[in-house]
Amino acid sequence: MSLYALIIIEAKKSDESGQYYEQWRNEIKAFLNTHELDNRNVVLLALGGNTTLEHNKVTINNFSCPIYKASWFNILNSVSKLINEPLPNHIKRILDDIVDAFEIHGFFNIEWLDSLETGSFDTNTIDVLSHNNSFSRFYKPSKPLLTKNKNIWQI
Repeated sequence: MSLYALIIIEAKKSDESGQYYEQWRNEIKAFLNTHELDNRNVVLLALGGNTTLEHNKVTINNFSCPIYKASWFNILNSVSKLINEPLPNHIKRILDDIVDAFEIHGFFNIEWLDSLETGSFDTNTIDVLSHNNSFSRFYKPSKPLLTKNKNIWQI
């Protein structure tokens, strides 16, 4: 097995749709018609436009090419996680620029509720917030809270 691989990238503008098996097959056929393999692996990366992220493969004659699928959102998410790692500042600035480029193209890094840590409010905080007029339209307790440090998801 060779340490080197030739990577064919088929990229779609969005994560919505557009990738399909017959196109991958045609691309690999065209590649095989114009290149000698010389013991290198060939991989096709289907970026964006996938209905699932399950890997696939295309087989032509005796040649089998794995298809690895990825979404733009997953790449953005991975880059965003790297920003929090201990990296040199110049690398973090590059990663910030990548996140900005994604935002220009309509991809935003979103923290979903199920990924957030649960927190807690103590009753003093709730009392202050419930007496604040700007907050009262969002939160009105249905019954008095009797315990301190009530889990936020139980309110």
